[in-house]
Amino acid sequence: MIEFNSVYKTLRGREILKDVTLRVEKGSAHTILGPTGTGKTVTLRHIVKLFEPDAGKITFEGRDISEIKGWALDEYRANFGYLFQSGALIAWMTVGDNVALPLREKTKMSEIQINGKVAEVLDLV
Repeated sequence: MIEFNSVYKTLRGREILKDVTLRVEKGSAHTILGPTGTGKTVTLRHIVKLFEPDAGKITFEGRDISEIKGWALDEYRANFGYLFQSGALIAWMTVGDNVALPLREKTKMSEIQINGKVAEVLDLV
């Protein structure tokens, strides 16, 4: 579970997140909608700890993520699958190879396991 408790974030003098409180249960699916500049990407960047809140607290499975550092941060981020905006795929690779890349680099899965996982997640798209 990921939980935001009264999270605030200001960027370039503009308050982007103001008292954001939300709870995302493991296995659930959610959509963040809104016009440009309303904090959708900023919220996601907080979840993977690319941003730190100015105030408030974010927890993952009950642990305050502000305390996660070093190798533990890599392990934490391995819980999430994400791409950056504008389709930031590696252009010379197939979509399947882009999906497989972190599995090849960060796990000890065999190629057969990786191919199965890639097929599974691409079927969801």
